[in-house]
Amino acid sequence: MNTEAPKIPNVITDFTNQVDRTFRGLGRITLFKVLTVIANKSVIDIGEPGTGKTKSTEGVPNFPNYIDKTWNSFTFDLLNLFCEKLERIPEAGLVDENLLFRIPEVSSLSEYHRGMLFTVISTIISDKSYTHPTSYYPHLKFENCRLTCLIDVQPLLFSRIAFAKESNWANMSRDRFVKMLTLNPLRNSSVDVSLRTKLPSYKLIREVTLPPELNLTEVHNLFAEQISAGRCDLYTYDYLKAYAGFKNQLEVTQTDVNEFYYLFKPYLKSFNVLQQTKDLTYQVVIPTGNITVLDAIVECGLRDVTKIELVKKLKCSNRSVETSTNDLIQAGIVVKSVNTNTQGQPVSYKLNNDLTEYFEEYSKTIG
Repeated sequence: MNTEAPKIPNVITDFTNQVDRTFRGLGRITLFKVLTVIANKSVIDIGEPGTGKTKSTEGVPNFPNYIDKTWNSFTFDLLNLFCEKLERIPEAGLVDENLLFRIPEVSSLSEYHRGMLFTVISTIISDKSYTHPTSYYPHLKFENCRLTCLIDVQPLLFSRIAFAKESNWANMSRDRFVKMLTLNPLRNSSVDVSLRTKLPSYKLIREVTLPPELNLTEVHNLFAEQISAGRCDLYTYDYLKAYAGFKNQLEVTQTDVNEFYYLFKPYLKSFNVLQQTKDLTYQVVIPTGNITVLDAIVECGLRDVTKIELVKKLKCSNRSVETSTNDLIQAGIVVKSVNTNTQGQPVSYKLNNDLTEYFEEYSKTIG
């Protein structure tokens, strides 16, 4: 992260404050999901229960000329009814549509229905089309449809699916979805209210140009550890165009590149540095315990959290906390300190200096 925080333009803080005034610290996560829609990409948001990942998905406003659907359950019957209700020609299905699917919690789906979900959405994202030819589902057809998915998932389920080597998930998650962690040490008490935001005037990515002389290395590296080399450039270009377009610009500038990197590095880089693999035959995942311990540290804000606090909070052993915190320290996301002036020399942990400074600066922008 750059040592000096860039000045974040008003159009960005005006949007994020719509979220942050009620759900403090979720504004920039919500903004990234908005840019995901503008870029016609998809994202998996990984977080423990109560971190706000579902609220940030809810906070993505409705887009003009999009069919917007929240899926709390997913069956061929429901998908057939969805197409039947919205098709323009009887039994033609959906043709030439922009689709936004919100899946607020994958854990609510059975293993069978998760497999169905992954098959359908990965096919539409890849091929822009999907058909299920059967007399029972005559309307279940998608042709030349552009699909964006916003999926929220708990880390335990994310790990189980990846470690199970489900082929649809493995195929989809590597090259179809950006992965991010919901980190929010600024969170306030839970508020059970709906989150509604408004979009500013913005440009579509096809209207925005990206000059070849810009230095995109840092942003490219954020995606390079998640997306294959063949698609990484496209993700970099489209997200940067989406960011400039959100600011109602017709051209991406180096300032836009620097701002994008600064705003979203904590959420994307955190996933990247925590990735591990069981062995070479398995998908890369984040060990669930590491996210659980990280979230416990983050939930305490920006202060030092003692090992004793973590053990009591998580109801686990000293050894479990030590194992996960050692991983977090090795990944560079958490730092450890020992109070030599106190009896017993208690050990404590907190977010690294870059993340602490980032969230301190972020807090100052919330008005």
